[in-house]
Amino acid sequence: MNYQRAYCKIIVSGPLTECWADYLGDLLVDVEVEEGHIQISTLIGRPYDLAAYIGLLNVLTNLGFTVISTEYTSKASSTEVVAPDSAEPTHG
Repeated sequence: MNYQRAYCKIIVSGPLTECWADYLGDLLVDVEVEEGHIQISTLIGRPYDLAAYIGLLNVLTNLGFTVISTEYTSKASSTEVVAPDSAEPTHG
């Protein structure tokens, strides 16, 4: 059986730097910088399952991050391109 993990996108207020990598698992982080400071961080990727996704949301809120928006879907977004042998999204 071929199981494809769901796609998620989480947007939080504030900086998520490489020091948070252990908490983020396989998710990629994109940051918006304004006036020299990170204002918004976006996490994109494929969590193992829904429980891992909810756990990540709990970790983020427990660490004091404000979650602005979330998306969890079994379908890839229209801007996401997934390589055939890859579990991670790439954007192009």
